[in-house]
Amino acid sequence: MKKFILLSILSMMFAMNTHAQTAFQGDCCPTIDCCETPDFYVKGLAGLNFIQIRNHGFTSNVKTGYILTAAVGYRLGYDLRAEAEYSYRRNRLKHINGNINASSYMANVIWDMPLDQYNCSCFDFQPYVGVGIGYDVQQISVSTRTKRGSKASFHNSKKSFAWQLMTGVSYPVYTNTDMSLEYKFHQATSTRLYDHSVGVGVTYNFGV
Repeated sequence: MKKFILLSILSMMFAMNTHAQTAFQGDCCPTIDCCETPDFYVKGLAGLNFIQIRNHGFTSNVKTGYILTAAVGYRLGYDLRAEAEYSYRRNRLKHINGNINASSYMANVIWDMPLDQYNCSCFDFQPYVGVGIGYDVQQISVSTRTKRGSKASFHNSKKSFAWQLMTGVSYPVYTNTDMSLEYKFHQATSTRLYDHSVGVGVTYNFGV
């Protein structure tokens, strides 16, 4: 299943790349962004992760955790980007020695809002929104000691389809480097848990 998801991500990026190149070769006004050469980029993000139980709000039995993300993307033109993303989330349990962690393999499509077309450049800030689908591996691990002092442990793992929504704003700090503040809403369909994460990202743009 994991190999199928990864192959699907690569196939999607190749197809979108071919479509973008075809569009650039057609008639296009040289004064708009659709004629700009699209570029690859890499992105890293770190932040906080909060867990919500479906229909029960945020749970008090799970501590605030963290999220680490790495992604490679391609600027398609027309303010669109395609990304292949890996994320790792980890939250510790309260009142017991255990944790919830998840690895996510996602394919994202992101739209950079063209504020400059509406005479609203907002000091080079670039807001964006995006959606993603992919594959999650979630694990719950608990360990405790019995009355006799022996150690007992429990591990459970689930693999399933996942989806996410994201929004954020980026700002250029160097010629080819942007910083961003991003929010993600993420769910794996095999569990009743929602992940809410807020993080700071750094993007390096190739070919700029």
